[in-house]
Amino acid sequence: MVIAEVYTAIWKHAALYHRVSTDAADAMIQSLTIITDDLLTIEPFRLLLMDAFLIASASRIPVYDAIYLGHAQHRGPLITSDVQQTRVAKERGIPLQFLK
Repeated sequence: MVIAEVYTAIWKHAALYHRVSTDAADAMIQSLTIITDDLLTIEPFRLLLMDAFLIASASRIPVYDAIYLGHAQHRGPLITSDVQQTRVAKERGIPLQFLK
């Protein structure tokens, strides 16, 4: 999910806001590819979905938001500035770092 979030941010700044050039956006994507291939462990998304669905159902938050909580429940901590995610993390005892 986080990789998709970063790709989306790069796309927005290039295609919508015109804050970075297409060449700069391409360079960012290439760098991100190298980082993800060499330094990150990418969790299979489908493994998070059942936990996310259960958290979302019990806590009345979107599955999309619950995916981050489910991941943090197993890998921790959740780093967020989202108030709903913070509430649910505290209720469930999920390790949390709240960003202001």
